[in-house]
Amino acid sequence: MAASAADLATLRTEMKEELQALYNGRLAAMDSTLQGVEATRLIQVGQLTQMEATRFAMEAKIGMIEQTISDMSTWRQTVDNAAVNFVLKHDAAEAGRRIEVLERAAAEGGKGKGGEKGGWQMTRPKDMLPDVLKSPSEWAGWKDSVEDYAEKIRPGTKTLMKMVSKCKLTITESVVKTAVDGGLPESFNEGQWEENTALYELLKLKTAPGTEARTIVTNAEREGGFEAWRNLSIMYEPQQGIRRMKEIAELSALQNKRCKNPQETSLILLDIERRKKLIEATGGNPPSDDTLVSVLWMAMDPASRKHISSQLDAENVSYPDLRIALMRHISLEAATAGTSGKTSTAMEICQIASVDGITPAGDADPAPETVPPQVFPAAAQHLWSFSENGPRWMMTDGR
Repeated sequence: MAASAADLATLRTEMKEELQALYNGRLAAMDSTLQGVEATRLIQVGQLTQMEATRFAMEAKIGMIEQTISDMSTWRQTVDNAAVNFVLKHDAAEAGRRIEVLERAAAEGGKGKGGEKGGWQMTRPKDMLPDVLKSPSEWAGWKDSVEDYAEKIRPGTKTLMKMVSKCKLTITESVVKTAVDGGLPESFNEGQWEENTALYELLKLKTAPGTEARTIVTNAEREGGFEAWRNLSIMYEPQQGIRRMKEIAELSALQNKRCKNPQETSLILLDIERRKKLIEATGGNPPSDDTLVSVLWMAMDPASRKHISSQLDAENVSYPDLRIALMRHISLEAATAGTSGKTSTAMEICQIASVDGITPAGDADPAPETVPPQVFPAAAQHLWSFSENGPRWMMTDGR
């Protein structure tokens, strides 16, 4: 009985240990399973995160594609508007010119400092930068240099600036881009209006501070470059016309002079050339050949007129031919006078008599003896002298 009780206790102990070992094994297996499940969960969370990032990237790409499509639609609408506003209103040649301008502008945009690859431009924009406008007398040359510089930067701008200078409306974007109320669509190319602010900055930089021109530029509405250009043209173009008319009137007045010898004729010829250059500098066309021939023909001395008449057709001669023939005759006369022992002396300008109230007519030679010379006091006689700036008056007393 006692042995049986000991056996039962031993058996109970063994069974308890076996159960404990089985329990520990099951517990370890469950822990391992749980760790595997956790690892799987972490992997799935990582995959979900990666999928979320991929989704965000795809949404960003979709947004970029949608923006590109929107930009392309806007550009297409702009092209359609341009076709409606411009191409349909002009012939095929004008449409071709606009396409050429746009293609040239696109090509210019891809050039480096030296121009296209493997070549160089004849002129660079910085070489054409205009000077500072300091006085109204410089307007004609300064205007051309500004227009040429703007054309170099943006092809087609020079034509627009010429039309803007003649426009009677305040220059705004609608006036430039549309034909409403007398706008300027025939001179507008795509992208030119964006140069409005840049043109204003250029005009402000290239007008001297404190001058009337700087005030006109800075008073332009909304700091508009095209509006400032229009205001400058309104202010200075009429003044150029007045100066031009004055020079033309003084040139025409030379035909009232009556030269008595080739030396006096040479002075008149030089003065005609000087005034011709002044008229060209004020803008517009140079004096016509008819005007120059008339002035020189009426003012030249009788001997030169007789010689020229025998060499050229007085009715069909051009001014360059008349000038060359007259210069040859004067040079021959001067050489001949030098060999005969005569000496050249300073000529009094008063000896070129002025004839008032005479209308040029015909080719008859005026009788030189019928024109009395104008006599001035010795202290007040004028001399005709020359310098780098052309003929000028000088008093005999040195003034």
